[in-house]
Amino acid sequence: MDTTDTMVAMDSMDVVEMNDPNDQPDDEQDAPLPLHYTQLFPGASEIFGKGKTYMDLFDDDEYAGNRETNLYYPFASQPEWELASFLLKSGLSMVAMDEFLKLQMVSAGVPL
Repeated sequence: MDTTDTMVAMDSMDVVEMNDPNDQPDDEQDAPLPLHYTQLFPGASEIFGKGKTYMDLFDDDEYAGNRETNLYYPFASQPEWELASFLLKSGLSMVAMDEFLKLQMVSAGVPL
């Protein structure tokens, strides 16, 4: 190994060899292939304690009991959830969705 090369040991299994950036090859064809580069950030993996996850908060709210009895809560049923999902993905404006939901057939709960 050349004196311009540096060895950085991350642990007993990983060693990364980095070439000196000032050591330029004379010819493009003689250029060595680039090596993987790892930059260490001490303290980046530090643990600051355990907080509540989104699912912890989700399961702790006042409606958690309703979700245990109705998989589609806050919707009354799977067909109602499917209608809401379709409207959300349809690309309709909020005004168009409101007009649709105000239709007597939809607001009266007539089975589709």
